[in-house]
Amino acid sequence: MQSLIHRYTILPPAHAGFDGTFRVLMELVRRHVEEEENDLFPKLRKSGLDVTALGKKMAARKSGAKIPKKHSK
Repeated sequence: MQSLIHRYTILPPAHAGFDGTFRVLMELVRRHVEEEENDLFPKLRKSGLDVTALGKKMAARKSGAKIPKKHSK
């Protein structure tokens, strides 16, 4: 999908492949979202994982912040 995104970003709108590339990219994104909503997220909810803590950890990593480690006693 990354190469498709790259192709879409370099194609001028007047290019013959622009619309087709956009349609393919749009369909791949729809399928990805559907898979997350119907399969991955329900499994995640059932897992009992603390998704709030996971979200904070992911946001911290993305921002480059240091993530405090939990210490075991």
